[in-house]
Amino acid sequence: MRISLLIMLLLLGGCATYHEPMPENYAGKIAVIKSSVGNKKSTSADLFYLSEIDGQKVYSSKQATAENDNGFFLNVKHIDINVPDKMTTFTLVGERVNGALIQSIFTKNYYVSGKITFIPDPQEVYVVKGELGDISKVWLEAQSTGKPVMGEVFINND
Repeated sequence: MRISLLIMLLLLGGCATYHEPMPENYAGKIAVIKSSVGNKKSTSADLFYLSEIDGQKVYSSKQATAENDNGFFLNVKHIDINVPDKMTTFTLVGERVNGALIQSIFTKNYYVSGKITFIPDPQEVYVVKGELGDISKVWLEAQSTGKPVMGEVFINND
């Protein structure tokens, strides 16, 4: 089952198109959303990133990392995403990523995702943070204060 899922993801991954959150010639104020990493090892890491804006997929740190092929070794590539200062729904993701897809079959995989809706403060930098384990969680934090924008999204992985 896992192998067929991985093959399907590989085949569909090449067909993806991504939403550009900043309208062309946008002159308004912007905020930035950054990814973060935890539990980093040479072949795996826990990656926390922005995957969608208003239900549309954006080019994320996960895609950039996957394109940065280093065999079994993992070299995380972070993507900063500029967003306008308007009411927006953001999909945050936390997941264990591996240097090679085959490693996913033999390791414990974690995944958590959640949506938050708010108006980003202009000139603020936000960081997607989280924890993965028996209980996983993900949240968005203002870099200037270190405080979550809203509550955490939890999932029980038992």
